[in-house]
Amino acid sequence: MYMIRDATNCYIKDVVANAPATHNIPLVQIESKTTFINDEIECNLGERLKETFGVTISGVDGTLLAYWQRYCKLSAVLKIG
Repeated sequence: MYMIRDATNCYIKDVVANAPATHNIPLVQIESKTTFINDEIECNLGERLKETFGVTISGVDGTLLAYWQRYCKLSAVLKIG
C-alpha cells in the first residue's frame, strides 16, 4: 500500500511541478488550468499505476486536492497571484 501511495505522490508531483514549463503556463496562472492539469495527472497516473502495480483507478480528486492546497500555500508565501 505504501509503495502505491509513494508512487502516486511522485507521479502527481512530477506533473504539477513540471506543468508550467511543459505547457508554457506561467506559474501565476496555473490555478486557471486546474482541469487541464487534473486530466493530465489522471491519465498519466492511471497508465503508470496499471503498468507498475496492475491497479486501475477511477479518479484521483482527493490526492489532487492535497497538492493544490500545498500549491496555494506556497503561492501565498511567495505572494504569487
